[in-house]
Amino acid sequence: MNDIQEIQRLLSELFDAQRFGVLATENDGQPHTSLMAFAPTDGLASLVFVTARHTRKFDNMQRNRRVAFLIDNRANRTTDTRKAVAVMARGRVEEVVGPEKNDATEPYLKRHPSLKTFVASPDCAVIRLRVDVYEIVKGIASVREWRIRNGPAD
Repeated sequence: MNDIQEIQRLLSELFDAQRFGVLATENDGQPHTSLMAFAPTDGLASLVFVTARHTRKFDNMQRNRRVAFLIDNRANRTTDTRKAVAVMARGRVEEVVGPEKNDATEPYLKRHPSLKTFVASPDCAVIRLRVDVYEIVKGIASVREWRIRNGPAD
């Protein structure tokens, strides 16, 4: 198994087990984080989440499309320093509209059927994060990167 296949397997296993992550947005130099339900799509090249339009995170994403999204499996135990996996996805977000919206919401609602009414609300926006790079940290010593797209350097 090559390095990319191993990373894809690790991401798939983590994303299958974890239904929530933390979205990091920014506005005028001020960071903002939000706990979000998500679904991986496009063979791990994108993550989809839904938010209400009247939120700070939505406003921030309108101003600055560059975001980070953290998914991890920590158990809040001392063994996390050896065993926990944390993945940060960096990229750009876009609102999914038109016919693509149904395609994007299908995997999301499959993972989060209890959010069907929320997703159907006219105030909600379906957001796709097109991942440029995944940074994968296992324990405290192993750091790997999978660059999917050539996004802007940070």
